[in-house]
Amino acid sequence: MALLLGTTSAFASITVKGQVTSAEDGLGMPGASIVVKGTTTGTITDFDGNYEIEVDNGATLVFSFMGYKSQEHKAVPHLSVTLQSDAIMMQEVVSLGYSSVKKAELSSAVVTVSADQLTDVTTSDVGNMLQGKVAGVQVTNAGGQPGDAAQIRVRGTGSITASSDPVIIMTSNIGAKLLTENHSSLGFTDENSENKETENTKELVLGELKKAFRPEFINRIDDIIVFDRLSKDEIKEIAVKMLAGLKKRLSDMEIEIEFTDEAVSAIADKGFDEVYGARPLRRAITSDIEDPLSEKMLDGTIKAKSKVKCDFADGKFTFAEVK
Repeated sequence: MALLLGTTSAFASITVKGQVTSAEDGLGMPGASIVVKGTTTGTITDFDGNYEIEVDNGATLVFSFMGYKSQEHKAVPHLSVTLQSDAIMMQEVVSLGYSSVKKAELSSAVVTVSADQLTDVTTSDVGNMLQGKVAGVQVTNAGGQPGDAAQIRVRGTGSITASSDPVIIMTSNIGAKLLTENHSSLGFTDENSENKETENTKELVLGELKKAFRPEFINRIDDIIVFDRLSKDEIKEIAVKMLAGLKKRLSDMEIEIEFTDEAVSAIADKGFDEVYGARPLRRAITSDIEDPLSEKMLDGTIKAKSKVKCDFADGKFTFAEVK
């Protein structure tokens, strides 16, 4: 009798409740997927990121969301999870002059210095502010004359011309608001119109730049680059990469999915915004592809070891099992 009771307890089901939040802002994540590992049983979070699911005791839950790293946790009655962004960050990959390598394989030093770390030095020269803050970086004043710029040398790093002077890159969103207000034609245009608009855009941005900075500062800058807006083909490339992440997560659940060109083009169009560029793309993939897929997995329409084809026709996305 004791053995029978023990066996019954081992396979009893439990109700798991909790919330899925984002590490970026701490807010609840609506539409996040929670699936019992090795099965198609699961659920999705509500608008506030809350969920509830009944599973077997000892089951493992897989938490996932487009653009975030999946996590696995043993089922317990109260289980809240914080998902981390899956974007390639500086801590993982370092871009060099002619290649990119993992930080663990990099022999050079990579250091981030925040503005707060530079406030303890009484000087207006950024080079002098860096003195002693970064390993392998030497900052010296060769002339000693008032106004002389500091010389910065990075140990073990040189350019193709054997120069050891560092390249300083500055970024700014100056002119962005002006472009948004005055360019109502930020949609996709023909090549001639796009080239003309690019030149006009550069002139507008340079005009705003001259208003924001003194001529003495601008004259010290070797080159000013104005980034073009994303083209339709570039938006589509981003969509392909994001959908590839979804394919990998589904393959871990033994589900193979194929996206037609029509589906990729449609999600790229839905995910493009004149003001925010490709930022809404992840949200479009979640609402138009991930959520319908989750519902079909929950109702048993799509099961493990299935092969699914995602298409776009008559204004909607379709999901058909391929035999």
